Amino acid sequence: MHAVQATLKGSTVSAVRVVVLAVSAVLWAGLCAAEGTRAAAPSGAAAATGAAASGAAAGSGAAAGSGAASGASAATGAAARGAAEDYFPPPESQGGWRKLDNAEDIRRDAGMDPDKLAALKEWLLASDTRNFAAVVIRRGCIVLEVERGNSSRTDARNIKSCAKAVCATVLAIASEESREGRTPRKMTFDSPAFDFIPWARPLSDPRKAQIKVRQLFNHTSGLAPESTGARNAGPWEYVLGHSGDPKTERLAFDPGTDLGYSTHGLYHAALVCEDVTGMPYYLTSFVFVGIAA
Repeated sequence: MHAVQATLKGSTVSAVRVVVLAVSAVLWAGLCAAEGTRAAAPSGAAAATGAAASGAAAGSGAAAGSGAASGASAATGAAARGAAEDYFPPPESQGGWRKLDNAEDIRRDAGMDPDKLAALKEWLLASDTRNFAAVVIRRGCIVLEVERGNSSRTDARNIKSCAKAVCATVLAIASEESREGRTPRKMTFDSPAFDFIPWARPLSDPRKAQIKVRQLFNHTSGLAPESTGARNAGPWEYVLGHSGDPKTERLAFDPGTDLGYSTHGLYHAALVCEDVTGMPYYLTSFVFVGIAA
């Protein structure tokens, strides 16, 4: 049981490149012009701020860089529209991520509202006095970079809860690999999560058997949400509900019926990844090796 999501917290810039993708996924619902949502920018910004305001370089390393990534040319816009799913940014030394600066390009190619992005930037700068760096990426292009004190291009430090996004991304890769038959076990996001956590048996709460894998990282599992006062630390007996502490022994709510921000959910997700892949350090042995290559 070594694949603890918390071990990612000392990760370098390479790890954080993955984070910005998940950050943009969280924010897009409040910012996409195409959806016509009425969500205010501050409510959409909350997910990014948890890591950013705490000193984490949210999106550190996902800089626009120079060369091909800057300027938001017509070619960049066409690429963003036509090949976002196949796009992998080059190293920072070769230009890094593509970037959209023009409001019309952002609206057309990224499908986002530049006015709401501007409001998000203003809110991030005004909401706290601590250093931070935040990046929003949509359809393979940077649409917003905002920072104070930290650099989204060069800083590598404790990424804190951005590790949740890394963990969820790694689990998605493991799921895809499993469906292709390249892992010992097959898993989808709708699979029962505790089928892949043998260390938790016997279950401390029978409702845990109902938790789906996706609910571990979308904070709807009911596993020790922070609002209960559960501490975000081990040992594993505590995390898995075998220490006698009711905060981890019993679910805070039935799976899928509520939302409660839960670091423990991601701890469990790391164990799912380990069981599915048969690799205790799947992130290091698969994902980081691929990034380095």
